[in-house]
Amino acid sequence: MFIVGNHRSAVNYCLNFFHPAVKQYIRDYLSEYAAFCAKEPRILFYEFAPETLMNFRTSAGTRSIGYGKHARLAFQEHLRQRYQDIAAVNAALGTDFADFNAAVQPPDPLAQKRETVTPLDAEFEIFRENSYMDYLRSINQAIKTADPSKPTVARFSGLITDMNGAQVFDVCDIVSHHCRAPRMQMVYPYLNSMNRHYRRGLGYMEDFWGCQDAQDRIDEEQAQRRGLEKHVARSLIWGRTLQMKWYSYTTGAYIFTYNGNWMSLRHDLTTMRYCAPALGVTLRKLENFDWVLTHSEITPGRILLLQPSASMRNLRPSHSVAGDMQQFHNFLQANGFVYESLPEEFLLDGRVSLSEFDVVLLPRAQYMATTLQAQLADFVNGGGTLVAMADLPTADELARPGAVFQQKLAAAGKTREWKTADQAWATERYHAAGRVLRLTAGVGTGIPAADLVAMLKKCAGRDAWADGDVLEVILRHAEDGNDYLFVQNPDLDQTRAATLKFTVPCAQLIDASLPGGVAVPMRVEGVVKSAPIRLGPAETAVLWLKR
Repeated sequence: MFIVGNHRSAVNYCLNFFHPAVKQYIRDYLSEYAAFCAKEPRILFYEFAPETLMNFRTSAGTRSIGYGKHARLAFQEHLRQRYQDIAAVNAALGTDFADFNAAVQPPDPLAQKRETVTPLDAEFEIFRENSYMDYLRSINQAIKTADPSKPTVARFSGLITDMNGAQVFDVCDIVSHHCRAPRMQMVYPYLNSMNRHYRRGLGYMEDFWGCQDAQDRIDEEQAQRRGLEKHVARSLIWGRTLQMKWYSYTTGAYIFTYNGNWMSLRHDLTTMRYCAPALGVTLRKLENFDWVLTHSEITPGRILLLQPSASMRNLRPSHSVAGDMQQFHNFLQANGFVYESLPEEFLLDGRVSLSEFDVVLLPRAQYMATTLQAQLADFVNGGGTLVAMADLPTADELARPGAVFQQKLAAAGKTREWKTADQAWATERYHAAGRVLRLTAGVGTGIPAADLVAMLKKCAGRDAWADGDVLEVILRHAEDGNDYLFVQNPDLDQTRAATLKFTVPCAQLIDASLPGGVAVPMRVEGVVKSAPIRLGPAETAVLWLKR
């Protein structure tokens, strides 16, 4: 994103990409730039949109894109293309515009709080999202037209909290993302699930590991070294095969806060205290599995964490949907579940079917397209389990009344409350062959969590896990038909031992982490195979399930 302003101040100004002259400048400048770079073999790829967001800071506070003269003209054209007739606009949005030229944007919710969400608000949010993606698409197109031989990388930092990821793979060759923990970890399965439909490498173009593991122990050599090892390994396991590590960047807050940017070996020996060598150790270790990581995919999970995109847009600037998704992620990761995470658009356009899942986890979603509401109702009626964090759909994507989900849901059968200490924390209702579990107190890690874990294991099952879920286990299936288990100890301080279990075919289990590979004793009980494993703090092992 082009930014004008003083980077040390709290003020910056987003390039007005709605302006025709700016659009032409983007095309001309980037075409000339890429044509020059096409002749330079040392340039490997293009990166644009660093830490891109759909808002900007001003002296009056943060403001949204989508306002101003040319944005208004673009919004009017959006309405014209979408509805063709102004009468159709007024009927759909409850407005009374005399003609398209009279159509105006609703107030910016960052400047004026919305008391209620109107259909015009919802339509404008769709326009903002599509316009921003078109802007990024124009950058990509200008570069690729002049130099089709090199890939493009776009760096999205606001995924889920401030930006819907449904279109990010359409505006660049390689999607990159970084942010602080724990959202960073939540985005791993989100990008992985979408990338199943694109099959590309994923990027990590700014690694500030000090904001990931042990961010409250920034001055501890051992914790930071192990945190770095764990973070880099986990990123690669989840498909971040293009990574850029910053060196000789800056002094000051970056060195003491992010721990990913150091000035020199002198600074690393004093300020950073030897943590950086863990980077080379981890990279060399996982480079041995370069082919596996780039020619395999994580085995799909049967649990879907659904991002309700319409609710996320309409509730802006609230991050409540993202907060619900984070709670679900923290719960699933802590209990050893590998799951899928997708924006609702993947269901609406037919790329994904709910029949591929046994359980759907739904954050608050009072706004949802009626076609998707119907899909969810059919999913439950057909035997699926829906776990809802808060609000179920009562309006469509344009905030118009429409509770199709409740209407299509079969009549409620058996109902029971899930309680702890005589206090209900969830209500379970059966509908035809399926059920809806509505959580009233979020997803915690206390006693009630055990009941939910047991239900998910029974409904969705798992292909690989560690007893007690004390280790993170990721199963990857390679193009040559072999399977590989990537097992990581998330604890930075303690060694952990467990029994590793898996159900996929395996004639011989080999620890591929060791030179030459070492056979590991394996027990077989029915379809379940098991083997003991012991990992040091933050250690990662790779096991080959030889057929």
